[in-house]
Amino acid sequence: MQLMIEAIASEESGDTENALKVYPLLLRVNPPLETVDRARNEALSGILDIQRKRQEHGRAPTCS
Repeated sequence: MQLMIEAIASEESGDTENALKVYPLLLRVNPPLETVDRARNEALSGILDIQRKRQEHGRAPTCS
């Protein structure tokens, strides 16, 4: 879970380079993800979920 959080935080902050380093590590601990692309899609989906929740609670969709 910690690696996914790191990937999501990196993607959301625009640090794609770091996120791309995390995905292969994530696959080692979560083999069902199968590929880096699938792991990244899960992270990007997580970002959308987080942004939606922020808006539901009256917050801006992105952290600043």
